[in-house]
Amino acid sequence: MNEILYLEYINTNGSLITEKVLNELAKRNVMPYMRISYDGLGCHDWLRGVMGSEEKINRAFELCRDMGFPTSASMVIHKGNCHTLRASVNHLAKLGVKLLKTLYAANVGEWLKRNGQGSMSIEDMCRLYLDYIPHFYEDGMPLSVIFTSFFRAFTDNPDYYNIEYYTENINPNESFLCGKIMSASYIANDGRVLPCTVVDGFKVRENYPTLFEKSFAECISAPDFMKFITMTPSDVRKANEKCRPSLLYLGKNDVNASNDVSCTLFYGGWIKKIVETMKKVRPSAEGPVKDLAFLE
Repeated sequence: MNEILYLEYINTNGSLITEKVLNELAKRNVMPYMRISYDGLGCHDWLRGVMGSEEKINRAFELCRDMGFPTSASMVIHKGNCHTLRASVNHLAKLGVKLLKTLYAANVGEWLKRNGQGSMSIEDMCRLYLDYIPHFYEDGMPLSVIFTSFFRAFTDNPDYYNIEYYTENINPNESFLCGKIMSASYIANDGRVLPCTVVDGFKVRENYPTLFEKSFAECISAPDFMKFITMTPSDVRKANEKCRPSLLYLGKNDVNASNDVSCTLFYGGWIKKIVETMKKVRPSAEGPVKDLAFLE
């Protein structure tokens, strides 16, 4: 039986995005969403260690915009670029970027060798996002944002916002921690088929086979893959009572480990602060919290 893959996204640093590449994709009626890594306005060359890389990534965004390829940006937030958040959002919007997703710096690779000295604390990250929210609406919601583990707002639904990890009326025995990965998987640059991008870069990735070893159908039906995509909040709660369950905390290479981010979000009062901030800056917006007393 032939296996058909639908190319929904391409994760890239943008350096290989050229007019020729985009034309070849368009000839095949393939118009994937380009998820391009971005290191902050004025910070790209510094972090990449390659002069001219920021100019190249700007050109990649422009090419995609002009040729009809939708783009999003993924920005790892750290001490070196956190001050650029507002300027970066507005700059990316001018380049036609539809979505910015920010991420925590994972202590792997070269970052780990430096003992994560550039990493922000969870509290400082939450404070950064909370302080930026008023500017986001003041600037007219330039693009959609996903501040991982904190806040989401989308331009196509401006009067709704979401707080990550907060869901009311969920059945912990029947809900899946990451429903999207049931219909989409991630193929790493070495051909390894992973349930989602956050698995890449950690030791746990070695549990999953590559396309050089097995067919795609065999990869997505492998025991570890199936265990991951069918994990429920109850499964995590059984293994760990410390905090409310979330997808996983791979910094500990353990899908059942406590998630320090969600612990801080819930028990540090940040959910309440988000709601209170939104009531001031966007009174018409609704969020997932129906009763603030529940958070007391």
